[in-house]
Amino acid sequence: MDGFGPPPQVPPRHSSDNSNKNSNTNFWRQPLGVFLAFLFVLAVLFSTACLVRYALRDKAVYDQLVDYIDKTISISKINYNRALGLYEVTEQEQGALHQQRKYKNLIWAFLGSDLLNFVFFGAVIGLFYCANVNIGLPHSLFWIMLTIGIVYSLLQVSVFTALIFPLSARLPNETSTLLDHAIPHNPGGLLQMENSIGCTFDHNLYNAFQRRANPNNTCDPQIARSYIPRPLLLTFIALRLAALLVFAVSLLLRFSCGSLITALALRKPPPFSLYLYQTDAADRF
Repeated sequence: MDGFGPPPQVPPRHSSDNSNKNSNTNFWRQPLGVFLAFLFVLAVLFSTACLVRYALRDKAVYDQLVDYIDKTISISKINYNRALGLYEVTEQEQGALHQQRKYKNLIWAFLGSDLLNFVFFGAVIGLFYCANVNIGLPHSLFWIMLTIGIVYSLLQVSVFTALIFPLSARLPNETSTLLDHAIPHNPGGLLQMENSIGCTFDHNLYNAFQRRANPNNTCDPQIARSYIPRPLLLTFIALRLAALLVFAVSLLLRFSCGSLITALALRKPPPFSLYLYQTDAADRF
């Protein structure tokens, strides 16, 4: 009778379904966390590239400016001009040179601290793809490193922006004022600065104090552009806040955004199973 009876029914697997459901509801946060880390990496890459560009520009301008002023002091003592008098750096100009050095040090310090962001977010991404961050110690380290990285990144960019912001507005005018005072004493020394920076002052001895009004003068505008603009500094902060805002919105819409991000291969691929491959091959034949 048992051989001709209906086959026994397979009991429903409620436990496995519940476990899968719990795993989907509990482990969607880690993909969002690594997604936030990638967003911050992109924002930091942008700021780092800009800082490298402006740091190199400022270094060339600062080195040439200091060298030109030193040579102008020496030439003024050797070839004394009674009409112009002896060239001496005033206290106000010394303060301007001090601000130039301060700006240069801040830009390079900003760049170095920006690179430290990659350590934190690189550790977060490495943990996500190399360890099981859903449970245990890797789970705790993942969120600790992500939190430290976010706090450090926002504080770092805010502090350096506040320090550099006033200098980027003052230094272009102060640099032009330094040149206005020094050029009449050493007009021949401009050639070295022009060759080094790659521009021309198109200097006219009879219009020395109308240099900036000359449309052929490309050095003064280029020197002014060597200082990082204030809107760009604010953009650094805005990009990182935007990354945090995207993460916050994704948390609020976790059932849509969270599942979408998880489906976009942010989760690690499952390991290859030889047993499943053999089972599929047996079913085909």
